[in-house]
Amino acid sequence: MEVLEATPSIASKSAPKKNILWKDRMSEEDEPFGRAKWRQMASLCALAFFLAAELEPRQGWAEATAVKLDIAAQDLGSAMEAFAKQTKAQILFPSQIVNGLRTNGISGIYTPAAALRQLLNGTGLTIIPNGENNFILTAETSGKQSLPASSSTSNIEQAEDVVVTARRREEKAQDVPIPMTVLGGDALTATDTVRIEDIAQRLPSTNVTVSNPRQSSIAIRGIGNNPANDGLQPSVGVFLDGVYLGRPGMAVFDLTDLDQLEVLRGPQGTLFGKNTTAGALNITTKKPSFTAGGSVETTFGNIGDREVKASITGPLDDNQAVRLSVYDTSRDGLLHSVATGKDYDDRARYGARGQWLANIRDNLTLRFIAEYNNEGDRQGVSAPYKEINGAGVWAQNARYQADAAALGLNSRTLYQGHSIYGTDVYINDQQYMKVVQSGISLLTDYDLGNGFSLASITGFRNWNFYPLNDSDGSTLSLQPEAGGINHDKQFSQELRVSTPTGGPIDYTAGLYYFRQQERVHIFNVYGSYLTLLEDFLGSYNYATGIFTPATPATASSYLNKTVTTDSRLGTNSAAAFGQANWHLTDQLTLTGGLRNTYENNNISLWRNLGNTAAATAGNPNYQSVNYSKVDNNLSGTLALTYKLNDNISPYMSFSHGAKAGAMNSQPATGNPLTPTSIIVRPEKINDAELGFKSRLLNRRLTFNTNAFYNLVQDYQASGTVIDPATGRNTQTLLNTGWVQSKGVEIDSAYALGKGLTVRFNSSYNQVTYRSFRNGSCAAEYKTSAAYCDLTGRPVAGAPKWISALDTRYERSVADGWIGYIEAQYNYKSSFFGPWVQDDSAFSKVKGVGLTNLWIGTKLLNDQLDIALWVRNIFDKRYVLFTNGGTNGAYTAYPGDPIAVGMTTRVTF
Repeated sequence: MEVLEATPSIASKSAPKKNILWKDRMSEEDEPFGRAKWRQMASLCALAFFLAAELEPRQGWAEATAVKLDIAAQDLGSAMEAFAKQTKAQILFPSQIVNGLRTNGISGIYTPAAALRQLLNGTGLTIIPNGENNFILTAETSGKQSLPASSSTSNIEQAEDVVVTARRREEKAQDVPIPMTVLGGDALTATDTVRIEDIAQRLPSTNVTVSNPRQSSIAIRGIGNNPANDGLQPSVGVFLDGVYLGRPGMAVFDLTDLDQLEVLRGPQGTLFGKNTTAGALNITTKKPSFTAGGSVETTFGNIGDREVKASITGPLDDNQAVRLSVYDTSRDGLLHSVATGKDYDDRARYGARGQWLANIRDNLTLRFIAEYNNEGDRQGVSAPYKEINGAGVWAQNARYQADAAALGLNSRTLYQGHSIYGTDVYINDQQYMKVVQSGISLLTDYDLGNGFSLASITGFRNWNFYPLNDSDGSTLSLQPEAGGINHDKQFSQELRVSTPTGGPIDYTAGLYYFRQQERVHIFNVYGSYLTLLEDFLGSYNYATGIFTPATPATASSYLNKTVTTDSRLGTNSAAAFGQANWHLTDQLTLTGGLRNTYENNNISLWRNLGNTAAATAGNPNYQSVNYSKVDNNLSGTLALTYKLNDNISPYMSFSHGAKAGAMNSQPATGNPLTPTSIIVRPEKINDAELGFKSRLLNRRLTFNTNAFYNLVQDYQASGTVIDPATGRNTQTLLNTGWVQSKGVEIDSAYALGKGLTVRFNSSYNQVTYRSFRNGSCAAEYKTSAAYCDLTGRPVAGAPKWISALDTRYERSVADGWIGYIEAQYNYKSSFFGPWVQDDSAFSKVKGVGLTNLWIGTKLLNDQLDIALWVRNIFDKRYVLFTNGGTNGAYTAYPGDPIAVGMTTRVTF
């Protein structure tokens, strides 16, 4: 072997460049797989960990200190040159040994040896240590023969160190005393997990509900199930490249070309730009690279899956680089209308993101991002599955049947439901929605010198939602058109200064400003048949057992008319925040943070109750109000971390979080517009955490766990009340009182060696209403009361168990050829439908476990990746969530059946 003379950086010439009358219905199914199966799985996991630990050698050479590396996918010679520059290591190898070879690149904190093993994966090459921070690169076979006995574990795989920015610094996730789960962008791309609702299946304590982008919510630990009210800020904040997204629907698009996704559980605010009560999703996309490259990916599947994604990046000169990412995806609908013959619940999206990165000077970096996303499809349809065994529904349905027959109409109605897993719907009018979203942001990093840095994040976003819904869900055109058009504009600015680390105290402090303006137009168009409108607007009195149609006079006032509610909502939020770490000893660190948030929310709302022109002064059918509310909330955190050794760090923390009061843009139509019906009080939370983070079994096992207790005051949620004007249920926004959330979370990853990795996370979470006396009344509880006491009952939309198991095995078949197989199992226990806070047995979603499988091969040194996949391999029938309809009708949103397809990815 020819060994080239080493230079200070590299030794080779590189290649070219809880309580009302209900019993507790939570049962054995709420435990994942049943208690017995849960114990069996836990025993098997423990046995697997033990066997892997015993079968793998445990000693290895002492490795150097880990360093932050960022090496793009490129030819291997150039990658070795970049590695040597970033690590100050020396690598000895003959130049011809790397000719024609490429590497996928790495990004994160690694020891030099671990980084080299990752870079050489699949190349047929290996390393031999040759003194401190010095390595010899050689062919894999000879390398194994040449290893000294003391280096017999050089090929042991370690769970890689993950770098996060949860505390607005780049640091190892294991060093951050925050319960979090981190998913790498490449791992998500490998399984085409790019939609927020799919990503949530791999996250503990996280539940995502998406009917359409406007009616969507993200909940962590059961807190945050608040869909479809435009005046409500989310309990879970979403940050895209540092920019806060003012509503969950802004994240409902294909999240392609991702670098990383971090899920932080518990209140945030002393470091994040916008304060949140339940947690945050911190999403980062891949930056432009100064090494030219790109990828093209296509996917085809049996449910009409058609996906094309592409990304290209490279330098403009020595100081500027750009990146462009595009996608176009679609899928056929799962629901079928027996009235029109059309399919609904399809998906059609496309979008693009362009970036420019510039190193203006050695101490100043700018990153500009512009993006556009568009969706147009027939989302928002749900399938009827249940009418309660109450006379109210049947009395109204009988009226429909008789009156429709007299008019010679097809009388298939919403109340002619079927199995909860059914896919037939009865809509006969237009159903369509369109979302157009755009945004620009500028990220500035300025090195002030001596370890001090200044960061600025400026963001503008524009989100527009245009719906057209067949609201009555029947063939009778009772309410053929309805929806809520939304135009949302936001601006945010964050300034943050960070001090150097390594001393007894380091801190981050900042200022934040957020402005959001919304225009909302809610409309309900009523039909043209008077007698059917009398039935539609009628009400059933459970006390007397009588169904009473609306009077002809009332029905005629709605005949062919449109009821509208228009509102202008504004938010102005300003905050100062800071967090400091006091390193009491080399092992003990005390962390403290404070945030003061000033927030002004205002609303101008007017509505046309009687379907008349709003021109006449004093018109009783026309109402308008203007309200403004100021909140000044203090948030804080206090944490203590003790580093037992380099691999085990227990921690404990207490946090207080708050978010401002809300403005209800959809008050019940029969209620007068008063501050009580419009203004919702602030939501506040106290959070206690006790946990530890660890790297075990020669750092091959990452095992993190924590116990938590959350107490939420004035939890903001959607609920239903009986509309005094019509006697029908209507959705509104309210404070539930007190909510309690407590449980345990586990997040682990195990690199067993020889290409086999296992990741497992799970959460057990009990979420109950500690006090909720103005809850909605379940349909089976036959009452005409406006409210029912739900104190002690489970919170809607909060599964007790959420678990995910992911196993991946890779094996080199030949030079430049790797085969792999990956299997995922995701489990979620039962929960009550999140749309209505009533805990009805009919809204309960059964627990389900789904299995997905990928089998693929990487060719041409990872430049070509072909995978066959099956999702829901056992074709489980399940629903995503349920909705409580009017007068006791319930609908369900079905989950995807078995799906089979192929994905091809070319990297260059």
